[in-house]
Amino acid sequence: MFDGGALQAQLDSANADQEAAVAAYGLAVLGALEEVEGALTNDALLAERIYFLNAAVVNNRLAYDLSTKHYNVGEIDLLSLLQMQSRWIAARMSYIHILNEQLAQRINLHLALGGSFESLTES
Repeated sequence: MFDGGALQAQLDSANADQEAAVAAYGLAVLGALEEVEGALTNDALLAERIYFLNAAVVNNRLAYDLSTKHYNVGEIDLLSLLQMQSRWIAARMSYIHILNEQLAQRINLHLALGGSFESLTES
């Protein structure tokens, strides 16, 4: 009973540690939610970019096909045809790049939601 307030100090210290742990947990939860929200937003933006890049691929392919016809009848030179082909290939490369970004983003979302890459079945 005559401990000079040592027990009260220990109790106060334990309470402060508990409050710090609760605050740290809250920050961790907020960080995780922010990460998931960012991943979902990025996925939506990537889907929109994929739509437009796909349209660019289709339009550049049509332009290349038309240029091929013009080249075959002598209306344009080979350089013009090759420039159209280069635009089409560049559009396809951009499209493939954005698809890869989307896959990476979905992996990040899976991990942010607590997923793993371990097999569900045991060997």
